[in-house]
Amino acid sequence: MLEFLRKSASGIIVKALLGLLILSFAAWGIGDVFSSRAGRAPAIAVGDVEISSEQFRNELNREVERLKPVLGQTFTAEQAKILGIGDALVRRLTNTALYDLGAKDLGLGVSDAVVLEEIKRSPEFFDEAGKFDRNRFIQLLRSAGFTEESYVARVRHSMARLQYLSPIRDGVEVPPALVKMIQDYNGETRVLDMVRINHASITSLSPPSDDDLRKFHQENSQYFMAPEFRKFSAIILNTDDVAKGLDVSEAEIKAAFDEREDEFISPERRKLKQILVSDEAKAKTASDLIAKGVSITDAASKVGAKADMTDIGFFTKDQLLPEIQDVVFTALTGETTKPVKTVLGWHVVYVENIEPSKKQSFADVKEKLATEIKSERALDAIFEMSNKLEDSLASGATMEETAGSLGLKTIDGESSIDGAGVGGEKLSIPFADEIVAAVFALEGMGDTPTSENKDGKGFFIARLQAITPPSLKSFDSVKEDVALRWNVDASSKRAKKIAEEIIAKIKDGASIEVAAKDLGFQIETTKPFDRNGKGLALAIPAEMVRLAFEMDMGKADMAVGTSSNVVAVLKQVLKAKENDKAALEQTTAQVFDDLRGDILDQLATSLRQRHSVNVNQNIIDQAF
Repeated sequence: MLEFLRKSASGIIVKALLGLLILSFAAWGIGDVFSSRAGRAPAIAVGDVEISSEQFRNELNREVERLKPVLGQTFTAEQAKILGIGDALVRRLTNTALYDLGAKDLGLGVSDAVVLEEIKRSPEFFDEAGKFDRNRFIQLLRSAGFTEESYVARVRHSMARLQYLSPIRDGVEVPPALVKMIQDYNGETRVLDMVRINHASITSLSPPSDDDLRKFHQENSQYFMAPEFRKFSAIILNTDDVAKGLDVSEAEIKAAFDEREDEFISPERRKLKQILVSDEAKAKTASDLIAKGVSITDAASKVGAKADMTDIGFFTKDQLLPEIQDVVFTALTGETTKPVKTVLGWHVVYVENIEPSKKQSFADVKEKLATEIKSERALDAIFEMSNKLEDSLASGATMEETAGSLGLKTIDGESSIDGAGVGGEKLSIPFADEIVAAVFALEGMGDTPTSENKDGKGFFIARLQAITPPSLKSFDSVKEDVALRWNVDASSKRAKKIAEEIIAKIKDGASIEVAAKDLGFQIETTKPFDRNGKGLALAIPAEMVRLAFEMDMGKADMAVGTSSNVVAVLKQVLKAKENDKAALEQTTAQVFDDLRGDILDQLATSLRQRHSVNVNQNIIDQAF
């Protein structure tokens, strides 16, 4: 693709503000994942462009990988969904498609020459001499999950989109008066004197009578409800059950072993330590130091490399960069390689340990292979059975009749939506969570769809037989829980009453110190804090942070936290710092981004009037 562009390059080279290889989905960056209509239902359709399920999943995976350094290496797509990142991704991809269509409507495009020159100017692709390195370009694209063609297309779309959006990018002006007003508002801090009445410190409560508890039980029934239960019958086609009745001959297992022999060979692994530097001279210095007996960590420190990054662990040959594979795997244990150059820099590698290649024998894997063969055959069998099951039920047969015709039994169960039985025990049937979810998804009596288990181990269908609505548990069965909640409620009410007494004393002219002392409490004074609570050294309810910026000087107010009531008086108001250049620059940038974002949203809304937008939520959910 680049060779073609190079041959056809001509004309004027334009400057584009693109951060290549920064995998964000902002309107100004690289965000194209679109294709023409391909036949299968897309995840997102915007006008005449589509984002397939595979493309959406790839973008999601890139976003998850991009966030791992911030949120931890165990961060998953499922967690991304919970945090709302999926919804944000759908919105960004949709808007990006709309902007691309807006550019297309105006006939905006980018020539091959301009695309080529833009890519060649990106420093991520430069070699040590500061020139475009095609090998580095290809390797970095592969590591980021791009093909050359898809990346060139992304650059082309992004540059056209940049032309389309440049009036917004370049035309937004931030009024200095607005920035000053926002800076003064955000920069203001306040100080509170406060009294904390912890609920746990309330010990003067009279014990409740049985009648008190019964009344509390009735008046606070929401805490003591038994959940809705649903009774169902299910037919389960489980590969594990079917596989138990299958026989596999030793000849079949041996044939599978011979066919998959490569799978049972563990390649040689080497435990490595490495010094990685940017230039050859430092690499040679490090190599010479190690040869003289200097440890690899000390050598790394002496040449400016990170000493704590030398231990890189075990690698197989194909896990290393091509340039250093042979060098590392011909070295002996305890040897250090000569400096070798790759796209990442200059490497000096020390071989700490060698684990030789191992091959598992037929006896080692015989049982595993037999299990896998049985599972594959069982899956084929139950797939065929699932079709017969659907046909039988569609013809009007009962669950019991259908199960009998297939040599199966129905399984009866009763469960709440969390998978617990009437006695609180977890439902102990195959695919329990999925069956319960399917049963509770029914809006009335009937059958669930025939569904494949999420792990691919079978199919199930269930028939809802009865619904027991939520009901109040008997007093005797929850008496201890009622007593605990009564005590929490009474403590909270007493704390509120004490707080109201303190506020009343303050209104009558007492200081907060005197009002608190009269009732046996001490005051605390906060450090100056802003509207977001920044600067607080004490834990106070979020509501009190808000109230602090609505109070008049010397006036008292109350907020309730999770385990205490807090009474506070506004002690001091501190204005924003004058001539705070850093804060002013930050506020200006924020206002600029907000204004630009508002205009972009308005533009996207307008483009939706011209181009239809359809989001297939089922496909989006499956991507997670």
